[in-house]
Amino acid sequence: MELSFYILGAVVLVSSLMVITRRNPMHSALWLLVTFFALAGIYLLLNAEFVAAVQIIIYAGGVIVLYIFVIMLVDLSKEAALRAAFSKPRQTLFAVVFAFMLMAVVVWVSLRGIVPFSIEEVAAPASAADSTRAFAKELFLTYLYPFEVASVLLLVAMIGSVVLARRGMVAASSGEKKAR
Repeated sequence: MELSFYILGAVVLVSSLMVITRRNPMHSALWLLVTFFALAGIYLLLNAEFVAAVQIIIYAGGVIVLYIFVIMLVDLSKEAALRAAFSKPRQTLFAVVFAFMLMAVVVWVSLRGIVPFSIEEVAAPASAADSTRAFAKELFLTYLYPFEVASVLLLVAMIGSVVLARRGMVAASSGEKKAR
């Protein structure tokens, strides 16, 4: 089990680095997908089956699809202008200072340690299947209608963004034709 953790941890580290070092945004999204699946594997090793399932369904399924939609809708022909806008010295200085402060906090906490709070009475731990079953019962029986309303609203928002992006592309292409 320890070897599995180290292997999955290495996969997470390498794929995370690949996400931020790839020039092609689609490749970055695919490496992010690998990262999400490796994190789900780590959650499984920690006996957090529900969190692993949520990691795969929500992040690996939904968020990656959202990223791919954004990548497809963004006009990448203006990539040089975007790179110039984000390569200012003040932004680089801010990033370096922020990273230094973050590392200082990590070192301080690791040297000082975190003292967990104590709980006088510890309840009997429930199995993962029982907690997942209880969550599903609440979600699909008690909160079924709010769950469905939220999913329909997200679907409408996604369709609306695609329609607006298409309308912008059509308007831009018709403007180019008029200019010719």
